[in-house]
Amino acid sequence: MKNQIKTIFLLLFLITITVELIAQEENKFSVQSVTASIGWYKPSMDYWNDEYLSILGIDKKFEGNLSIGGQIEFLLPAKFRCRIGASYWSDNIKPENEDPFKELKISFTQFSLAGIYAFNNDELPITPYIGIQGSFFMIKNSLEDNTGTSTEQGQDYSWAPLIGIEKTLIDHLIIGIEFKYHFGRYIQDVQTVFELIDETVHISGPKINFKIGYKF
Repeated sequence: MKNQIKTIFLLLFLITITVELIAQEENKFSVQSVTASIGWYKPSMDYWNDEYLSILGIDKKFEGNLSIGGQIEFLLPAKFRCRIGASYWSDNIKPENEDPFKELKISFTQFSLAGIYAFNNDELPITPYIGIQGSFFMIKNSLEDNTGTSTEQGQDYSWAPLIGIEKTLIDHLIIGIEFKYHFGRYIQDVQTVFELIDETVHISGPKINFKIGYKF
């Protein structure tokens, strides 16, 4: 997980520096803010929760877990903004008796692009905003049992309406809270006794996060 965090923030840092240098030269657009976020994401994970784990007689389910990430926002005309971001989420299931497996772990590395409209008003103590976000998910499943660990990787897309509020403190310190609801799914390859079949796993679900960062 530490490697994913380092990669995400290094990528966002390089993008910020590049865009800010271009903005200074061309004076066309600029960076609004750079923020880090932490929150809670609860995807449906219906195939795993309703079928796979239930068939095995395991009463534990994927119930959601912490998500961390970072974002860069750019100012556009007429109170609009563009935002790029990246985040990492993972959750696991560990049966108490390690039968039929020791651990099932699923992780999402997410890269996103969002369009935002901010309701800027000097009379308001906070800035509300709304928007819509599209995301590219890199998905990794890891199943560990008595014979070893098997890993599957894939990718898919989701989209999410979002709403949030933010406030600037001490000149350049920005804080905020945001809620979004992801709509999406991916196809999971499942090996049965006779053949390899496809199962649909929905990753739709709510995500709420707090953000803190630097406002330019």
